Amino acid sequence: MKKLFLVAMLLCFCVSVSSAEVYISARQAAMGGTGVAGANGLDAVAYNPAGLLKGPDNEFRLSYGFATKNFDQIYNSFSSANDPGSYMVDNYDTNLDANGNISGILGADIRHVGISLLTPSIKSVLSKPAGTLVGSFNNIGTSAIVLTLGRSFLLPVVNIASLDIGVNLKSFHAAQGTITIASDPTITSSSSATATYWTGSGFGVDLGARTNITIPALADFSVGVALKNLAQTITYNPKTRVDTFTLVGGSPVISKGSEVVGTSTTTSSPVITSIGCAGTIPITGIKLAADIESIGGGSGALAVPSETVTHLGLEWPIMMKSLLLRAGFASGSNTSLLSFGAQLNLPFMGLEITNVIDQKNSENTSWVLDASIGI
Repeated sequence: MKKLFLVAMLLCFCVSVSSAEVYISARQAAMGGTGVAGANGLDAVAYNPAGLLKGPDNEFRLSYGFATKNFDQIYNSFSSANDPGSYMVDNYDTNLDANGNISGILGADIRHVGISLLTPSIKSVLSKPAGTLVGSFNNIGTSAIVLTLGRSFLLPVVNIASLDIGVNLKSFHAAQGTITIASDPTITSSSSATATYWTGSGFGVDLGARTNITIPALADFSVGVALKNLAQTITYNPKTRVDTFTLVGGSPVISKGSEVVGTSTTTSSPVITSIGCAGTIPITGIKLAADIESIGGGSGALAVPSETVTHLGLEWPIMMKSLLLRAGFASGSNTSLLSFGAQLNLPFMGLEITNVIDQKNSENTSWVLDASIGI
């Protein structure tokens, strides 16, 4: 019966993947993006799959993160990734001004077998004043179905230490659309611009390991390592189309040109190597975590600048652990994030909220909201 339930859930997730990084999980976002050694259960899917084994036996989680500025523009632009010219025309009277992300996860963990849908993670850069077509549209979105498996081994240290090994098997889909319009049409002349867009799919693997030392009623300490996006590629056929814009009754109208399909292209995701540690200070219950993350490689539309990012986080339980307060930061050559959050623990349920402040891109300051049920 449980196997049938898992298969049915996976099929439902496959149907849902048709539509939307910020950090995954409010807890890890609030703790500065740490998670290699400190994330447990479904929180750990995006950080270290080995952490799934330290969560509840059965867990359901929904997490959603979104940029606070012009969230609606970012969200709506994803459905127009393959037709950016029409999006610009439809928003002719709108001031497009967005440079942020949306991301989330919907998952279930049944006896430490995790099935998660990474809901479309959208990165959108939109720029256009109201009353003109002159501006740019750049949107890329990815979604994935993730199967997380793991195994725990008890180490011969008086039964207080364990080694967890985990793997994420990821099947994902991606789409991108871009257009830059340099001039407006007039009564006597039209304008044109080239739209570039594609959709593709691929497969990837994450591997993780974590050692855990737990002394009941006293303290715990963990060390973890994770290798993410191993052999992760997307194959797609880029498409271009020259769109023509004319002025009709004072409003622009689009005429779509013939679609030109380019050569099949394969791009690779950057490999991310992370190491981290986390532990609890005795008596106080305060949890501290630190990660070092190295990002490198990647090609084409998936390429990102190489950098090393340091993550630090803190979690402070109060009111007999019914309320958890969190704070953290992440720092690198291209990254500067501050975060603050809280979790309210109810019987069998947790509600969490986090604010992430992007000091390098104020338009990407975001909120992350979580709801979870653990048994």
